[in-house]
Amino acid sequence: TSALLQAGGNLVVGGGTGTVAGGNIYNGWQYDTAQLQAGGTVRAGNLSGYHVSLSSPDTQVGTISGNYITSNGGLLSTGALSGHNVDLLLSALVIGNYNNGGVYENTFSFNQGTLDTLSTSLSVLRNNNANAALSSSTLNIGGGVATLGPVNLTASAAAGNLNITGGNVTVQGITSPGAGTATLNLSDATLNVAIQGFGNPGSAPIQVDAFNPSGTVNLGFSGAGFTVGQFPLISYGTMGGSGFASLNLTSVPAGVTASLVNNSGNNSVDINIT
Repeated sequence: TSALLQAGGNLVVGGGTGTVAGGNIYNGWQYDTAQLQAGGTVRAGNLSGYHVSLSSPDTQVGTISGNYITSNGGLLSTGALSGHNVDLLLSALVIGNYNNGGVYENTFSFNQGTLDTLSTSLSVLRNNNANAALSSSTLNIGGGVATLGPVNLTASAAAGNLNITGGNVTVQGITSPGAGTATLNLSDATLNVAIQGFGNPGSAPIQVDAFNPSGTVNLGFSGAGFTVGQFPLISYGTMGGSGFASLNLTSVPAGVTASLVNNSGNNSVDINIT
């Protein structure tokens, strides 16, 4: 039996025990103030809203769509869409968009189905006070297919962590303009970099403080206008895990012959086109 639940303003589901079950849940596409906050259990065929906020839900949804989705329901909050197939289509995935004076930890996890977002941002603090350096946000991807757009791991003093432990992930780049530590952990997964612009990039599209590859990590890049030469793909402050030995170049643009280079003197993993 299907059901339709609509709200033009804010729809709040429980504080940890509430349950909403239905075929479709729609919430306020018209206004910036419209939010859907899920603190309990959500069962739906489709979950749509301008702002879908997941605090600590047990969520089983066929499709989530909205202008942006956040996982920042409290100082310690977890949003998990895992253990079952989901289809996420978002304008932005924001984890840790927090305006609070305390120390916080926000985590969002995904491991089955499709995650497709135009941009991804972590640790976007609107109150970047002294406690920010003790706070962090984490995105866990353990499987499925994820297209994350440009990824901003931290825009504040808080740390940002991207853990990819399975699946096939595509990014336009990974940056960390904030003072917080940006960490990329890759293990037994595929990471593709959709390089923007035309030709060999002048700087690495992936820039992190800590890069930790382990197991078998397949790297690929795409774009247009590449020429013979060498350029950095991943720039890091430190490289741990199993290091360069874990990395394989498995996908390149048509007509391009390339290999990976361990450019340790430059703290980078480079692409060499011949």
